[in-house]
Amino acid sequence: MSNFKLNPGFKRWCEKAATAFRSEFGLLATAALPSEKMAEYLNVQVVEFSELRIPAESKTYLLTQGSKEWSAATVSSSKKTVILINESHTEERKNNSLMHELSHIILKHEPSKFTNLLEAGISFRTYDEKLEKEADWLAATLLLPKDVLETIGAIVSKADIERKHTVSPELLRFRLNLTGIGKKIKNQ
Repeated sequence: MSNFKLNPGFKRWCEKAATAFRSEFGLLATAALPSEKMAEYLNVQVVEFSELRIPAESKTYLLTQGSKEWSAATVSSSKKTVILINESHTEERKNNSLMHELSHIILKHEPSKFTNLLEAGISFRTYDEKLEKEADWLAATLLLPKDVLETIGAIVSKADIERKHTVSPELLRFRLNLTGIGKKIKNQ
C-alpha cells in the first residue's frame, strides 16, 4: 500500500465544492447530489456499456466474467465527453463510479496514458495513483459531505443515508472514518 497524501487544503476544497454544487442546483446542504444531474451539468453523456456497438463476444465478457475488472470509464474527444458505465454493478457502485469519473472532469485531470479496449478502438484511462486518489476523495465528498454525515444519529440513521444518497455501507464507513465523524457518533 502506498503512503500517498493529498495536497494540503484539497479535502477542504472538496467539502466547499460539495456545498457549492448543491447550492448551484438549489439543493439543501444535506440533500443527495444526483450523479446524473452532475453529468448533465458538466455536459457529459452517460452510456451503459451494453449500448455500445462492439463485438458481442467482447461485450458479453466485459459484462459477465470481466465485469469486476472495471466500473466506469471516460472517453473524450474534442466534441464530446462520454462516461461508460458497467450496468452489471449495483446502483450504489454505479453512482459512486459515475461520480468518480465526473470528479476527474471537475478536477481537469489530463489522462497520461490510454489503453485500447479490444478491437473496438475505444481508449480508456490508465491508473495514475495521485489522480485516482483525488477523484476518489472528491467523489466520496460530493456524495457524502460532512453536512450529511453530521446528521447521522441525531436526525437519520446510517441506513437512511445509504438509501437516500445511493451509497454503499463501505463508502459511508470510509467517509465516517476519514472525517473523524465516526468516532464522534460512537462517543455519543
